[in-house]
Amino acid sequence: MEPLDGTEFLPPPLRPTDPALSSSDSFLGAMKALREEQPRVAALALVQAQRELGQRPDLAALQSWALLASGDAGDAARVARSAAEVGSLPAQYALARALHQAGDRAGAHVWFERCRGRLPGPEGFLPWAAESALAAKAPAAALRDLDPMLLDGPLAVDLGLIRARALAMAGRLDEAVSQFDQLLQDAAGQDPAVWNETGAAVFRDAIDHRGAEAYARAARYFRRATELDPQEPRYRFNLACAQDWGGDPVEAEASYERALELRPGYLEAFENLVILLLAGSRQDDALAAQRQMLRQPLSPSELQRVLAAVG
Repeated sequence: MEPLDGTEFLPPPLRPTDPALSSSDSFLGAMKALREEQPRVAALALVQAQRELGQRPDLAALQSWALLASGDAGDAARVARSAAEVGSLPAQYALARALHQAGDRAGAHVWFERCRGRLPGPEGFLPWAAESALAAKAPAAALRDLDPMLLDGPLAVDLGLIRARALAMAGRLDEAVSQFDQLLQDAAGQDPAVWNETGAAVFRDAIDHRGAEAYARAARYFRRATELDPQEPRYRFNLACAQDWGGDPVEAEASYERALELRPGYLEAFENLVILLLAGSRQDDALAAQRQMLRQPLSPSELQRVLAAVG
């Protein structure tokens, strides 16, 4: 059935089709309020519409949508859930969007998948369904809608990032790095987090192939991240790991030490530094690093790790 006139502004899964709804002034008022971006007014009108027309899943889904547009993701999920659980497509979609906005993206993925197969295309699902698929560690579901879009040209930055992350999660590292590189040449080129993510994908590939050049390549991405954000210790630590595993102990030592300067008590950086120092038969330097760490506030388990690092 065709959507009712005047509801085209809604996402496709939410567009009502029952002509009987048009007999309700409350329903018509709710649609007008939603079009005019007055979601709280719409939510109240939809409560009245359900008093007039009965408890209907399509109206529950629209009420959920109005609550979501008002910023009430928790109430939106509550209103949609009963109708979603009995198979209402609009309610399943509304519940998925509400859970996504509430931060339960893995939970949202379940509901996106239940309604996604009942619709012909991805309209109304991106980027939310793809983000939820990543949270649920289901990269194939994220890529299902994104890969065909490449036929129309480069993806928007937000979708390109999701695709790159999904490819990396799926172990398709060469493709992930290629997607990241496209983004870095464009708007994401000044985002240190994207340089760091790209370096992480290259580093994983280097682990698989044990190539010094691959580690050096990862280091170049991590170094750019540190240039864009010199105060982020994680970027400096990642750079140190790439240098260390790539066979450059001098540069790695300096980077581990800088990470520890930026975050005193950075346990992973300390442990890696000690391993590097002991590998070079520098017991005294390892003990000095340990003494420095012992000046930091440490939990009992962290203290045990610091003491065990040098032996």
